[in-house]
Amino acid sequence: MGRSRRASLLAAAGCLATLAACSSAAAPTAKPETGLLTLKSPAFSSQGLIPINYSCAGDNVSPPLSWHGVAPAGTQSWAIVMRDLDVKPTPWIHWSVTGITLQTRTTGSGQPPKGSTAHQASNGTSGFVGACPPPGKTHHYEFTVFALSKPVNLSSSIKAPDALQAIKDASVASVSLTGRFAR
Repeated sequence: MGRSRRASLLAAAGCLATLAACSSAAAPTAKPETGLLTLKSPAFSSQGLIPINYSCAGDNVSPPLSWHGVAPAGTQSWAIVMRDLDVKPTPWIHWSVTGITLQTRTTGSGQPPKGSTAHQASNGTSGFVGACPPPGKTHHYEFTVFALSKPVNLSSSIKAPDALQAIKDASVASVSLTGRFAR
């Protein structure tokens, strides 16, 4: 191999090494998720009291949520459902959201994830309906993040039981967080 060809190859290799170092320094990689799937909220702890601003007596906005851990095998997207566990015979759905990308792991207060779709609550309104038990009663509200094996693209006008069934049909796993609220 000639001297000029070897010098060109060495120069090219040096440039590639420099580019690789620059690109890895400029774009840090995300830390891979480990452990079991968990769901938390900075607004309340498991079985804790849900603050009033996430209720019909307050701002009526969804609480912030975050989920961590390894996504189950086959997970393609996420869904969120909030239901009142104390309404019988069927749970009262306060909120259901689909179309949450696999990379998304948080929701902000009052903000469903970007690009997702919120569906009808059990009262027929679209979007989030805050905790609202009868006066003097404490109800338990379960927030569940579902790992879905396929995209679930539902209309915002789909009825609550139909949205819940579609989510359950595509679910490969779920994790829940329950809070309490009373007026």
